[in-house]
Amino acid sequence: GGCGYIEVPKIEDLVLSYQILAPELSLVLAQDMPKFGEKGGAKVKPRVEEYAQNVGRVSTKAGNMQQVFEEHAVGELLKEASEKTKYAYKEISKIYKVIKDIKSLGLKEGDLFYLDVQHYDHIEVFKKGGKVVRKVLNLDGTTNEGKTQAAVDEARNIRKWIS
Repeated sequence: GGCGYIEVPKIEDLVLSYQILAPELSLVLAQDMPKFGEKGGAKVKPRVEEYAQNVGRVSTKAGNMQQVFEEHAVGELLKEASEKTKYAYKEISKIYKVIKDIKSLGLKEGDLFYLDVQHYDHIEVFKKGGKVVRKVLNLDGTTNEGKTQAAVDEARNIRKWIS
C-alpha cells in the first residue's frame, strides 16, 4: 500500500466559518427556547438580541489589549495614539489613555478606553475624566451603535476605577 494524503482545512478557515455561522445557528436554536418572561426563559430575550446584532458581521474576540494591538484592525491605530494608565477596569482590564486624536475612530486626546471583560469583543471608550461614554468600538474599528446606546442609557462611567 501507498501513503494517501487528505487535505486538512486550515485552522483560520475553520474559525472564520464558525464565527460567521455561530450567531445564525444560535438564533435558530433560540427560537425553540421558552419566550422571554415564560418559565425557564428569563435570559432568552437578551441573548437573542445579542445574536441578532452579530448576524452578518464576523465578530472577533481578544484576550487582552496587547492582542488587540497586535491582531485586530483597530489595534495599530490605538497602539500608536495611546498609553497604558496605572488603572484597570474591575481590576482586570487595563485602562488606556488616548494621547493624540484618532479622527478615523472619533477618539479625542484624553479619552480613556479598555477591552470589555464580559464579552472580550469590543472596546468601551469614555470621554476625559471617565464620566461619560463616548462610544463602543468593535474590534474592526466600527462603532457598535447598540452597545453605545445601551452604555449611554445606563449612564455607564469608570470614575470608581480611575480614582
